[in-house]
Amino acid sequence: MRASGCNAPDFAYRLLIEGARSCDQITKVQRQRLEAIDRQIADLQRRRMRLIKTLSEGAFPPVD
Repeated sequence: MRASGCNAPDFAYRLLIEGARSCDQITKVQRQRLEAIDRQIADLQRRRMRLIKTLSEGAFPPVD
């Protein structure tokens, strides 16, 4: 295993070793992914609140 750099096979192998840490590149990617998911969650929460408001105002007839 190389001491520096990061590629998928090395990373997957290291995950199999108990207590292994991910490389900095993977950690950065995971943080970026988390930030993107947080933005998506915030957007979904805004949409949910708009829909609840619309439904509570009776703008649409109830669906049978």
